[in-house]
Amino acid sequence: MPFDPTTHPLWDRQVELERYMLQAGAERFRERLNDARTKDELTRLKPYRRLMQEWIEPITKGVTEWIEATKKKRGAKPVALNYVDALPPEILAYITCRTVLDRIAANRLLLISVAADIGQNIEYEAMIRAWEDSEDEGFGGLQENMTRRRSTPIHRRRVNINLFNKKGRQYVDWADWPDDHRKHLGLACVDILVRYTKQFEVRPEMVDRKFKSTKSPPMVLALKNEAIEWISDALEVAEISTPLYLPTIMPPKKWNGPRDGGYYTNIIRRPFLISFKTSQEEERGMAIADFEALSMPNVYKAVNHLQSVPWKINKRILAVAQRVFDLDIGTDKLSIPKKGKEQLPPRYADQDTNPESLKRWKKEASVVHGNNAKRISKAATARRNLNLAAQLAAEDKIYFPHMLDFRGRLYPIPVALQPQGNDLARGLLTFAEGKKISKEAGTNGWLGIQLANSWGNDKVSNEERLEWVEEYRPKWERIAADPFDDRSWMTCDNPWQALAAIFEIVDYWKHGDGFVSSLPIRVDGTCNGIQHLSAMLRDSVGGASVNLIPGDVPRDIYQEVADLVQAQIGKLDDPIAKTWMRMCNGRLPRSVTKRPVMILPYGGTRNAYTTYTLKWIKENDPHENFIPKEERFAHAKWLAHIMWDVVGGYLLRPQEVMTWIKQCARVASRGHKRALYWRTPIGFYVRHFYGKRKMMRLDTLLDGKRLQIANWKTTAELNNADVLTAISPNFVHSLDASALMSTILRVREQGVRYITTIHDSFGALAADMWTVHDALRDCFIETYKECPLTEFRTACADVARSDKDLPEVPPKGSLDLEGVRESTYFFA
Repeated sequence: MPFDPTTHPLWDRQVELERYMLQAGAERFRERLNDARTKDELTRLKPYRRLMQEWIEPITKGVTEWIEATKKKRGAKPVALNYVDALPPEILAYITCRTVLDRIAANRLLLISVAADIGQNIEYEAMIRAWEDSEDEGFGGLQENMTRRRSTPIHRRRVNINLFNKKGRQYVDWADWPDDHRKHLGLACVDILVRYTKQFEVRPEMVDRKFKSTKSPPMVLALKNEAIEWISDALEVAEISTPLYLPTIMPPKKWNGPRDGGYYTNIIRRPFLISFKTSQEEERGMAIADFEALSMPNVYKAVNHLQSVPWKINKRILAVAQRVFDLDIGTDKLSIPKKGKEQLPPRYADQDTNPESLKRWKKEASVVHGNNAKRISKAATARRNLNLAAQLAAEDKIYFPHMLDFRGRLYPIPVALQPQGNDLARGLLTFAEGKKISKEAGTNGWLGIQLANSWGNDKVSNEERLEWVEEYRPKWERIAADPFDDRSWMTCDNPWQALAAIFEIVDYWKHGDGFVSSLPIRVDGTCNGIQHLSAMLRDSVGGASVNLIPGDVPRDIYQEVADLVQAQIGKLDDPIAKTWMRMCNGRLPRSVTKRPVMILPYGGTRNAYTTYTLKWIKENDPHENFIPKEERFAHAKWLAHIMWDVVGGYLLRPQEVMTWIKQCARVASRGHKRALYWRTPIGFYVRHFYGKRKMMRLDTLLDGKRLQIANWKTTAELNNADVLTAISPNFVHSLDASALMSTILRVREQGVRYITTIHDSFGALAADMWTVHDALRDCFIETYKECPLTEFRTACADVARSDKDLPEVPPKGSLDLEGVRESTYFFA
């Protein structure tokens, strides 16, 4: 007999919760709307952006035709014609749209005022463009600095105008446009807007008590009724289509197909189970129809089991986190920033007369401004997590509905407090129920492993981790008694998860064997993408580097690559090499190479290596003690190229299989409009569609910021470049997702109810971790029991309707995957 959710004792409260999600989402949207109105920035909201995209093309056409027609006319030319060549027609169209739509917010649509604003904004952009094209080398740095600090368009404009007047004019021979000329230009643009969009009209103001009946009322630019209705409808749709998805208080609705799961009522818009990588309506409709017809029973079982796991709020962590917030002692590491803004550094006594002192102070102040800009979003996230945790703390059980991306990866639908969230979110959550652990069963040791891993002591053997935990036992007991007495936990790798582990292990020491532990114990794969690529070709070198074979201690591929890079640069008599060694105290750390090595299976490029290396320099040398700002890019690029060569030589076979995957995809997508697809071992179908997009592209500078303005339309035609760029990472992701779902099903069959995952990370109760430990290894081996590369080649041949030009599967190496079963540090 099918389950009737209305008979559940929490049904009424669940309905109210879903109604609250709709209201909370609408309120959040209205807050964004009011904020945009206050700042005259309505065009950052989706409904208005869509209008702007629709109008830019006809207005651009109108500007072009107006210029051509006006130049051909005999007699005196309009004043506006003297200025329209200052910017491309697309920019004039964009500025006209943006100015008008932003002014709609404040209901300031007096015709002469709108025209003045448009003219002024056009002059501003022309002025900034002239400054950019000048010989002022400081212009680019100024814009980059404001981008890094996330300056608002209004702030950016004020800064640019002030600095242009102070220093820009010495590089640009600029004559300010007369006020009446700006208005004439603006009126010409308004005329084109009215004639070519057909959504506006110019008419007398209906009500204005300031004008006596004997005077003519002012003219206004007014939206026509149909445009007003369109905007109203779009805003209403935006309100109801953006619910604030929250955890449920009764088990989520099971997915029996790709629709109608997760949440129970029609009050909120329930997402489709699979998020697609396409906005093209025809292709999207085909994909939805396909997934509704496909049989994927194991996929649905895995999703339903994961989302049926009961959680609860860890009240001890919540109490500490709230106190940290109340005392205003938060840090980035704690995911709770300070409430107040960081104060600017004190000014130097001689900075008014000494340019070097002023420059040094500005650098220090720039760092503070950047920190304050980042603080806003981090503070909002922390506040949401703490508030939601406080609301849910009284619930015995909470659940997280899940969905899939188009590669089969699992994600919780709630976006704030959830098991895949940041360290604070994970620390605030614990399983709703626990199981007894004991020394005899070997389950108590997992508490020590969790503490060591969370703290950051995870590069040594498990025995050493447990010895380390025991060595510092008095410290853990002191922290558990008062986390504010010894605050050293606040600076470890994952402080909130570490604190939760401290509380749990100290409780175990107090109660002994039989203690019921509900703490999630988490283990991670070693560079999981390389693990999968090495398994595909049985690569013994790559496999050994990522712990696919047994070892006494965990292999650390990131440090191994760092050591190889260091060996290379140690041979060089190069000033850059010496600077790197000096900055790293003589040994290149794993943190330098971690991101570059990690992205290799996912299509990492030389440029990406440089980007991540530059980011590392900024994070580890914020005050430019070793590398001046103007030399950072050169230092990053220099080291990134060495890293690229080292990784290429070290991981030859993973790169070989990535190249092979791309070659197959090239043949399959050549001359065909069909989306490439393949079936993963768990039974999920990946639809790899990247459509060509037709657009009016405009790459330009606006508000001193480089932007691409485009009216995009995705077509049903394949974009072969995007298909090839994404194919290798998506294929790897689909296989790690398949192994993950297989593991969920395996432990479910073995009675494990409590499980949590984050792509290449698994968590379970300490009492169940040995079961998960074995299932992870068994399912990984089974994923590659049949060669997925052979299956992929067959799928490509089906799309290409021939296997004639497809390369043969590369030969396999000597790696014995059975060794994974005995590898302690495969996931650890």
